[in-house]
Parts: sequence; C-alpha cells; structure tokens
Amino acid sequence: MTTGGPRQRRIVQTVRLDDARLFELLDRLDANQGGAARNRRRHERFSYRTKVLVVHIKQPGSGSPVAYLAPARNLSAGGVAFLHGGFLHKGTLCVADLLTVHGRRQRVAGDVVACRHVDGSVHEIGVKFREEIDPANFTLAAVHARVLLVEDDPTHARLAMHYLRQLNAEVDLVQDGRSAVQRALVKSYDLILLDMVLPKLDGFAAVQELRTRGYTGKVVAVTALTQPGDAERCLAAGCDRYVAKPYTRDQLIQLLTLVDDEPLFSTLSGDPTLADLAEEFVRHLPQRIRELEEALVATDEAKLIDLLRRTKADGGSFGFDPISQAAAQAEQTLAASGTVAVVREQVRQLLALCRSARPRLRRRTCSQARAGWDADDPVGFGTDRDL
Repeated sequence: MTTGGPRQRRIVQTVRLDDARLFELLDRLDANQGGAARNRRRHERFSYRTKVLVVHIKQPGSGSPVAYLAPARNLSAGGVAFLHGGFLHKGTLCVADLLTVHGRRQRVAGDVVACRHVDGSVHEIGVKFREEIDPANFTLAAVHARVLLVEDDPTHARLAMHYLRQLNAEVDLVQDGRSAVQRALVKSYDLILLDMVLPKLDGFAAVQELRTRGYTGKVVAVTALTQPGDAERCLAAGCDRYVAKPYTRDQLIQLLTLVDDEPLFSTLSGDPTLADLAEEFVRHLPQRIRELEEALVATDEAKLIDLLRRTKADGGSFGFDPISQAAAQAEQTLAASGTVAVVREQVRQLLALCRSARPRLRRRTCSQARAGWDADDPVGFGTDRDL
C-alpha cells in the first residue's frame, strides 16, 4: 500500500566499515595531509565527521541520481570531502544534504573535483560547491566560541585552556572574581566558566554582582564544591549550569554545544567592500550590550527606546537582520506599553542575538592564498606526492 506523498528514495550505504575501522581511516587521512596541501587550500577547512551525510550522485550518462550514505571527513566554505565505496569521475554532479549543528538539513549542489583511492574499494571524494556556504552552521569546529575562564588553580587552568583551544575556542583567563566581573562587563563572551572558590571575590558574589548589574550572558559554575546542596546554591546565585571538578573534554564539548547559540553572520560578509564594516559593528556590540543591560536595570524607558532604535538601524545597515528585527519588535512593545518590565524578555532575546553575532570566518591572507593555491584542488586534497 502506498501513501499519497512522494515515494521515499532508497539510500545506499556506500562504505561498509565498523566505527573503529572508519575512524582509523579518517585519522590516517588527517595525519597524512601535508603542509604543501594545506597551503593550497582556498578556504579554511574544518572537521566534519558525520556518518549521516546523504549525497545524491548522478553519474554521467545515467538517469536519476542515487542517494548514498557517505561518511564525511571535512568541510569548508567551498566544498566537502567524504568517503565513497567506488570511483567517481571529475565533474560528476553531487548534491549533499548537510546537517546543521542544530539538526536541520541544507541541500547544497556541487561537482566532484578529486577522487583518490584510500583502501580496498574506499575512495575519498572531493566536491566543490557551486555556491559557498557558512561552515559554522554545520560544525562547531568552525565556530570560534568566546570563553572567559575564571580559575585560580594553575593546573586546572592549563588543562581547561588546552581542551578549549582544541575545541577552537578563544579563551581569556582571569584568576579572581573581581577581575571576572570587570572583564565580563566590557567584553562579550559566549560562556563564562566560573570557579566558585576564588580570591578577592568568590564565584557566588561574582555571579550575583553580574546579575544585579544586568548581565544576561551564560555563566557555568565549575567547582570542587560537591556536597549536597552545592549545585543548588550555584544555580540560586545566578549560574545557568553546574559542573563538578574534575571535568572532562567531553563535558566542555557539551557545554559549548548546549550553551552556545547558533552563530549569526552578516549578509555583507561575502562582499569584500562591506565585510569590514560588519566586523566593526561586531567589535562594538559588547558596549551596546552593556548599555542595554544598564538601561534594563535602571528601568530607563527613554534610554532604552533610544538604544533599541539605534540597534535596529545599525543591525539592518550592517547585514544583521535578525538583530534589527528583534530591536524593532522590542521598541514597538515598549512604545505601546510605556513599561520597561513588559519588554524585559524581548530585550534579553535581543541581547542573545547580539552575543551570537560573529565577524566573517577567519581567512588566510592574500599572500597565503596566492602562494600555491591550486584552482584544481579547492578542497585541499593535494597531489599524490603529498600523501
């Protein structure tokens, strides 16, 4: 019996390897990727190891495309590399169903530009996209999370910074609660990892002061206090989450995954003549965030309306339409009600969008791009001599 909807196309599993063997192959490919190949990359490449990448491949001269389940290796703005159980000719049409970090799928068309034998029937395929994508939408490795680490123990600090930098985070370290408050109020962070036992000002007092002064960013208590009731005390003080020491790299991955909002990039980022203006807007956002928070705490209606109007105009001008729209909605609500309390949650949502704003992804310099960029190698495979 069939339904009235379209028939579901069968998906072929292209590489039949157990997880251990699959990751062994991927690790070997990463280890053998030499510096010469890296210099040829036009776009920065990020790890994208997913077993649920569906690729629709239309072989030359064939009829309908065939859908394959292909283990992915890495991703860039210009292409994707994945494993396939057979040879594919250059120019073969591929349509990849990329999975975003938030569980949605985006279909991207491209063409095979490289195919090399790996092991047995397994080949590594390089596809060049017909239109560039934003890798940060699909892999956390491309998201440069901004983290404030508040830790006075040198050993714990070194370990945490090692893990966070492995996860592509930008980390600032302070060693006492007073410095944490001062830093958080002048710079925008996606996450504050806060030890609760600190000199000068302990973590409880620090997060309470931040919340009293209107700080709406994410704060996670990271502490050796593990007695009954300690987690509840941390949350009651104003922390969003509680993690007991010692913590692991996997726990940090979970925090960056669960706490960080989907990154927001300017629609102007693709225009070299305007991208710098968008980046300047992002650099000044921490001051705007602080001003909005202070206006909320002071229930200053006139100041808040002025800031919302400026944020609406600036967000739209520099390609951050969600910020502009959120500011406009909050401004309308405040103008209609005349009460700051009514608009408080809308402003918090606006602040979350402002914190998720990112400049364009870090690119190689022009001189690096010119030094050996191979137009026939956009995914960065390299030649046989680089293997």
